[in-house]
Amino acid sequence: MTLLHCHLALLAVLVAVTPCWAAETKEPVPEQKKENDEILKRVAALQKIARASNHGTLGCGVGFVTLVTSKGEVKIRCGLDSIHVFGGKIKVSDIHVLLRSRADSNLTGEKGAMSGEVSDLCYVCLSTLSLARDPESIPIITPLLEDKNDVVRGWSAIALFKIAEADAELKKQIEKVGFPRPALASAGGRGIQPPPWVIVKSNEVEPID
Repeated sequence: MTLLHCHLALLAVLVAVTPCWAAETKEPVPEQKKENDEILKRVAALQKIARASNHGTLGCGVGFVTLVTSKGEVKIRCGLDSIHVFGGKIKVSDIHVLLRSRADSNLTGEKGAMSGEVSDLCYVCLSTLSLARDPESIPIITPLLEDKNDVVRGWSAIALFKIAEADAELKKQIEKVGFPRPALASAGGRGIQPPPWVIVKSNEVEPID
């Protein structure tokens, strides 16, 4: 094999593995970043719809929705809130973008798209994730157990309870989570008591609503 052939062969290998490197990076590719920005721009409108839906203004009932998860598409039966806010086909990754923005603002204290009063939207997001059984949802939901908003931290706990109840493998991950007492109290205020396996987080600071 000539030197030129060796170089061509090496180039072919590099080209082949480059997509793998791109896939491993935590930074979204430009197309994905654009999609993320678009969903965050819609927060005010989504919150408005979520509030109207939660208050029954848009009608009550159940329907079927297709969730696009990291494991593929799944069709579920759910309340109309999710459908009113996100439509009949929902990308779970879009919900992750919204809730990650909320968690980031909580962590840094910086104002963001989800840092204001968006509890109605957060409720719809969390209730939808509770049905999706997507393993990528667990690290997205967990930081919100310490959210300052009672609705958000309560439904974060409830979502994790429901995911664990529905999937034995995901339950193993959730069993390692420390649940703050205020989150458990918020869930209890909504009629949902913690399962016996729940670990209560110690040395925590009480959130201020």
